[in-house]
Formats: sequence, C-alpha cells, structure tokens
Amino acid sequence: MYLEKIKEILKDKSLLIELANVCDKAYSEGVGKPEWYSPFGEESPEKIARNIAALQAVITGVGIINHASLNSNLEKNFLVILQAITRINTPLQSLSANNIDLLLRLANACWGAGELFRTDRGTLGRLTNLNIFDLLPEKEVEKDLIQILATAKWLIKQLK
Repeated sequence: MYLEKIKEILKDKSLLIELANVCDKAYSEGVGKPEWYSPFGEESPEKIARNIAALQAVITGVGIINHASLNSNLEKNFLVILQAITRINTPLQSLSANNIDLLLRLANACWGAGELFRTDRGTLGRLTNLNIFDLLPEKEVEKDLIQILATAKWLIKQLK
C-alpha cells in the first residue's frame, strides 16, 4: 500500500513540485531567512530538482533502516520509520545516531548527484561543487536535516 502510493507520488509532477516548495520554504525558514523563499513551478526545474533530493534520501533511508535495524516487511514499517524521522531532535527521538547520520549522508549524496546537471554556471559549471560529507560545516548538515524533516512530514500526509 505505502510503496505503491510512493510510486504514484514519484510520477506526479504537481506533487513533486509541491514538495520542492515545501522543502525550499522549510530550508529558508530554518536558516532564518524566510524572505529567500518564493513559490515556484515547472519553470524552475533546477530548483525543483535541488529541493526534492531529500525525498530520494528519505525513501532510500527508510528502506535501509528497515533492512538493517528491523529486517522486516518494509510495507509494514514504512510509516513507523517515517514517523520516527519526524521526531529527530525532539524528546521522543527513537532513531539511532547512526540512522540519522545515514539519512544525512543520503541527502547530501542525492543533492550532489544533481549538482552536475545544474546549468546556472554553464554546462557542468557546478562539477567542482561536490563535497565530502565529513568535512561539511555543521550549518550545512543542518540544512539537509531541515529538508529531511520537511520531506518526512509531507510524505506522511500524502500516505494517509
């Protein structure tokens, strides 16, 4: 049920654009610059791609966490793990530090994979913008966490 619904979401441009806006807004607000956010649509494919990287990280991360920690039916545990992601940095946090680190690394990897295709600096203009996760400043890691949390909350709403 959940996996089929996610498959539908991944094929729905309007939902993906909605999520990209949710993530961009959460990012702007999370870094204390709400004025950075302005709604966008299909005319901004690079902005969409940049802001849905957390979706792939969350979907993949839920599967890895399920396999590594629970070794159980992903369909059964998908929503439970998503809910656990939304409790990161709260008193109800239940994900291990290793699982949180995994999600952050996945988000960074998904973002980095898209950098090669951004053209705002010319063809392959961002080729040298890749990074090593372990060398990122804490504020850069926090940006990924903001988008992971926003994505998990949005995805839960879509799955209900």
